[in-house]
Amino acid sequence: PPGTLMASVHSASQVGFGSNSDVYHRARPSYPEGSVEHAIRHAGIDPTDPKNLLVDVAAGTGKFTEVLARVAPHATINAVEPNDSMRATFKEVLPNIPIHAADAEHLPFADGSVAMIFVAQAFHWFAHRKALEEFRRVLVPGGHLVLIWNNRDGSYEWIAQLEALLDAHYAPDVPRQQSGRWRTTMAECADLFHEAHEHVGYNKQAATPDQVADRILSISVINSLPAAEREQVRLQVLQILASSPQTANQTELSVPHTTDTYIYKRKD
Repeated sequence: PPGTLMASVHSASQVGFGSNSDVYHRARPSYPEGSVEHAIRHAGIDPTDPKNLLVDVAAGTGKFTEVLARVAPHATINAVEPNDSMRATFKEVLPNIPIHAADAEHLPFADGSVAMIFVAQAFHWFAHRKALEEFRRVLVPGGHLVLIWNNRDGSYEWIAQLEALLDAHYAPDVPRQQSGRWRTTMAECADLFHEAHEHVGYNKQAATPDQVADRILSISVINSLPAAEREQVRLQVLQILASSPQTANQTELSVPHTTDTYIYKRKD
């Protein structure tokens, strides 16, 4: 039942991603094809072979799956997402790719059937041993788990100001990639996966000031705020953009990101 499925998802994620999935899809940046190509090449996977099953876990609205489908158009691609709203948008965007109502701890795949698992912008939500044991179960011997995150480049002053605005809304117990707790989990599960191969890519998102504001509003801790508080955050974002010498009076911005990829091989 849907209620049971979502009960396994972190409460901050349930509330923060429970609505506005169309805004989420429009506002979030895509991922560089080069980062995905690097991961597939490092894993030794033939992206033209339909026998290779590639799975996007916590696929959301399909932002990463879109890129994966372009890079590996002949592989067999499936997606997994527990959130009803996210899955509905995914089906509109990618009607030909199967998406399953499931979470990271209960994947609907047979033992040893998946060549690669990708988790984009999400592993921090379920960075615990039970999920990693499930990943190892469905991966083929020598299969690979790929964790990938887009991160805004805080070396730019205006982005540093946006990050400070966000930091003020994060409670200490809300999972974040930046906390590094997921790394601790991976180290504690060294019996399941080999040490990561790391890769850094670069990704620029073209966006209007309003779209930058929408991107900030799509983050779980902001999306879960009451409407009046969300509007206040929007105004604060627009004020940062209007007052920074790097962004003032610009109708279209280039939002720089690093794309951090961690590739783990299953231990056999």
